[in-house]
Parts: sequence; C-alpha cells; structure tokens
Amino acid sequence: MIPSNIPLMVPSMAPSNYKEIKFLSRGAHGSCYLCERTDDVLQTKVVIKKIPLVDPEKQKEEINILSRFRHPFIVGFFETFVDSIGNMNIVMQYMEGGNLADFLHERSLPVPKAYLNDDQVADYLGQITMALEYLHRNNIIHRDLKPDNILMNASKKVLKVADFGISKEMEDSGPSKTFIGTSNYVAPEMYMGRSYDKTVDIWALGCVLYELTELERAFTGCHAALVNNILKASYSKPKRCSNPILLQIMLDCLSVTPERRPRARDILASPVVLLAIGRICAMCEV
Repeated sequence: MIPSNIPLMVPSMAPSNYKEIKFLSRGAHGSCYLCERTDDVLQTKVVIKKIPLVDPEKQKEEINILSRFRHPFIVGFFETFVDSIGNMNIVMQYMEGGNLADFLHERSLPVPKAYLNDDQVADYLGQITMALEYLHRNNIIHRDLKPDNILMNASKKVLKVADFGISKEMEDSGPSKTFIGTSNYVAPEMYMGRSYDKTVDIWALGCVLYELTELERAFTGCHAALVNNILKASYSKPKRCSNPILLQIMLDCLSVTPERRPRARDILASPVVLLAIGRICAMCEV
C-alpha cells in the first residue's frame, strides 16, 4: 500500500516558473501542455499535465507512482503544484517524438505500408517490457498500456511508458475487479467481470506487439463485436512477423487464459529480446 504519510504535493517551484508553449492533448484524466522553465537559462521544455482536483486520493496515487519510481523506459517526473484555479499540475519529462500511436498511424498511410522490421519490433518490445517488468516487480499494474501512452524521443528509437492515471498498486488483499482501461486493449477477464492481476498488462502488451508488426489493431469493431472478439481472442492472423519467437510471444500474450500468458521477465529472457536489450543498452547507455 502507499504510505499515508506521503504528501499530496511535493515541494515545487512556483507556477510562474513555467511558460506555456502549446496545448498537446486532452484525455479522460487531464490535459497536457508543452511548457518551458523560465528560471532555467536552457529554457528546458517539460510537459505539464493539468488535472482538476476532484479526487485527491486518485491523483495522489498517480503522483506517488511517478515520484517513487525511476526507470530509463518510464517517463520522468519532476514535481507537482496546485495552480490558482485548483488544478493539480504534474510536471514531467518532454518526449519530442510524440507517441507510438501517431508514429504507427503515419507508417500505415503509405502504399505499401512502411512496416517495421523484426529488429525494430524487438527493440520496441524490449523497452516496453523492461518498463512493465519494473512496474510489476514493484507491485504496480499499469491498466492502460496502449500506443497512445507510450512516448518516443526525437529519433523515434527510445520509448517511455507514460500515463499512470488509472494505474494501481497491487494489494495484499488480492486481485482487483474494477473494470477500467481502453476498450481495444482490455483483457478478457476484465470484460467477464472476473478478478485480475498484472497479467492484464501482458494482454495489452500483446495488443501493442500486434500493432507493431501489422500496423493495425488486433481487436476492432463496434462495442459488441469488439468484446466478442476479445473474449474469444479472435483476431486476423498476423502476416508481417517473420521471427517465430516474436510471433510466439504475441500469441502467448494474447491467451484468453491469464495463467498462460508469460510474465514480463519471461519475455525479457527470450533470445530475440535479449539481443534487442543488448542493442538498447548500447544505444541508451543503461
């Protein structure tokens, strides 16, 4: 559990130390703005997520997750403050390359599509999985892993998992039953109203891996058809993945039975991902 003595706000600079540059995005849990530090000679760019302060405990959980954990493939956290109109402001690292969803969409537009090669897919999979393994080892379920919540650096080679607005710390009392997440990436057990654990993140990882290889979502359609396809793990056979190990990882992650899904550390131990980790570490010096 999150210790009760952790404050809602951490010591912060005054809001006047940030200059808003432009609006970036709006989601269910707040709006994000690109800003720069006015008290910094380098005028460092940051992202400020503004959240109406209506549920302090929920916002406290996101802040505590971001502030407690440091990882090369999780978006960096700097500070928080409450502004004059009562919004909680979370100051985070700015990733110049945008998000993975937009990147994949752009690659899906040309004819023929600009598919990623297997090494690129493995490099991205390795980074996302290292972030998940770190979260799971620290008893955190992300619960909303999707390309929109995976950010990229300017070179599009480094990924960082973001948006912990609905993440949950696993409790000693057992798995959760709260239905939450984005429809196309929600695991079958959540739709069935069953208890779930960190394996829901592995299902979502399988969905992301499918998109990395196919440049389209594994599960689509109207709500009823979407849910039916997810409950049956019914999706078009992937055609673009030529590496049998990557393909098997995808199939295993998208198992309807949670117990059959691999753990994050199992994925990291696979030969193709181990090779990717070597490339990633050389690139990022981590």
